[in-house]
Order: sequence, then C-alpha cells, then structure tokens
Amino acid sequence: MIYDLSSMLLNEEYENLDQYHKEMILALIFESLCLINTYLDYEWELHYKLLDNKESDGMNHQELVNWEIADVEEIVKLLRIRENINRSEISIKHRDERGNLISQDNILVDPESSKEILDKLIDDRYSKFDDRIKGRYNTNFITSNSILSVAINEGLEYEFTLKYFVRLHEQMSTYKISKNKSARRIFSSLVAKSLMKFLDILIVEAEPKVAPMMKQKHLYIFSAMRFFGMIPIDSPKLIPPSGNYSEKEDFIKDLLKM
Repeated sequence: MIYDLSSMLLNEEYENLDQYHKEMILALIFESLCLINTYLDYEWELHYKLLDNKESDGMNHQELVNWEIADVEEIVKLLRIRENINRSEISIKHRDERGNLISQDNILVDPESSKEILDKLIDDRYSKFDDRIKGRYNTNFITSNSILSVAINEGLEYEFTLKYFVRLHEQMSTYKISKNKSARRIFSSLVAKSLMKFLDILIVEAEPKVAPMMKQKHLYIFSAMRFFGMIPIDSPKLIPPSGNYSEKEDFIKDLLKM
C-alpha cells in the first residue's frame, strides 16, 4: 500500500512515470522510512520510551517534563538579567530562626559583584544543561527533541544565547503532557509532522502536473507509520490495510494538530 500511495502523491500511476520520477518515488519511500527509523532509534529509545514506561508504572511524568522546562526557564531569566545588568540588582537577605526577614541585614550587591555572581550561576546552570543533552542525566525527555525541532523547523543552531534559549523554552513548553497526550501520542505527532514537512519538500522538487490532495499525504503518512507498528492496535478501524480511509486520515489529522 505504501508503494501505491507514494505514486498517488505525484498524481500518476507508477507505470506512467518517467525514469526520473520513478527513482524519486523509490527515494521517497526509502528516505521517509529512514526518517521514522531515526526517530525510533534516538527519540523513542532514548527519551519517549522511558517516559512511556513511567506512564505505565503510574508515575507522574508531567513533573519530570516540567522539571526540564523549569531548568531552561531559569537559564532564560539569568541570561536576561545578565544582558540587562545595569537595570537589575542582586541583594542578600537574612532571616531569623522563624523565617522572618531581618530588614536591617539586607545587603544590596554592587554591580561588579553582581556580574560575578550571575556569571557563576549561569556557568553552573549551563553545565547542568550540557550534562543533560549529552546524556549524563536520564531526564532528557524533551530537551534534545526541542533542540532538534528548532534546528529542523527554523534553522536555528544550538548556541548559548538569550535569543536561542527563549525560543527553545517556547518549543519545550509545547510538549507539556496532559492526560489527553501520552508520551506515545506526542512521539507519534512528532513523527507525523516531520513526515509532512519532508513530503512538502519532496513534492516541490518533483514538480507534479497536479499537486496532491492533503488526503493523499495523510494516507501516505499513515501507511509509513503503520509499517513501523506505530498505529494503536486497540483501534480496530485503523488496523485493516484497506478501507476505512476517513478514520485513518482523521488519525493523522489529530496528530498534526497537536
């Protein structure tokens, strides 16, 4: 089925295609399956699978995801303060045994010392962030994935700047997990969106006489994902290889909307 659907993307029967477009069809199938396999090898095995297992164990996976988001949010705050140090201030406060502030003991840190304190805090937070993306922590559920998404979707390479981390934090915040978004479903959404971008690029290069309908793209993505067993087996209408096309298209539409 995936072979037939790939030809449909060019709105031509395979037998009627010239040699260039026949080779493009084969490349489409090979490269799209390699794309899914790459996501399975790295994002699923290293991140989402662990998160999915924690869901099965009844653990609060939302807290783990929020922890990563909070870490990056703190880096954003520190970098923003450092960039605007002339309009910022650091103070040291003292509390008594009951936790009440002793106002007369408050000390306002001078600008030069504030810079040194901020630089040490930023270095510390960056070191921990670097450990996470290099796999030294097992709580890298969405950080590396978000770095990859920003690079693919916007061409922004990873750099330790305020502008980059603001965008990274925005991307990570889209992966907040709720009861309606399991780790498995979020991963499937990531794959579906990446395949859609890949198809759009390839179709432009192929220059078909008639542009494919969105339904044809949806069904191709569904077929490619089913090839890797990414379709839930508890949905009987999605399992048969033929028929029920509207349900299969709706399944992909829902993933693309996430």
